[in-house]
Amino acid sequence: MIAVYDVYSRQNFESMKLAGEVLNIPASKIKESAEKNIELNFNNKKYRFRYSTVKETRTFKVRRFPFGKHKGSLIRNCKDEQYLEWLSKQSFVDSHLKIPVKRRLRELQLYK
Repeated sequence: MIAVYDVYSRQNFESMKLAGEVLNIPASKIKESAEKNIELNFNNKKYRFRYSTVKETRTFKVRRFPFGKHKGSLIRNCKDEQYLEWLSKQSFVDSHLKIPVKRRLRELQLYK
């Protein structure tokens, strides 16, 4: 019996490789599903992958810390310069978080 029917579009994942890692499905199967527009049965679930028709990248603003000792706190209220400096130098942090962190760090340094 098939438990769940999930539809994932390519914009939900940065790449087919990432989708494969997240869902534990070989990227070749994901690519085949997208190219042939066929349903993929894997681990008692059905998936149908398709290529995105979105032409522009959607951006979003990170306003709160998504993890760490300030998780859930507004970045604009953070006064912990050491943490902000450390976070801005981490390779695992993407630009959506680094930009507001660096902005907040500059604000704090300006008001010294």
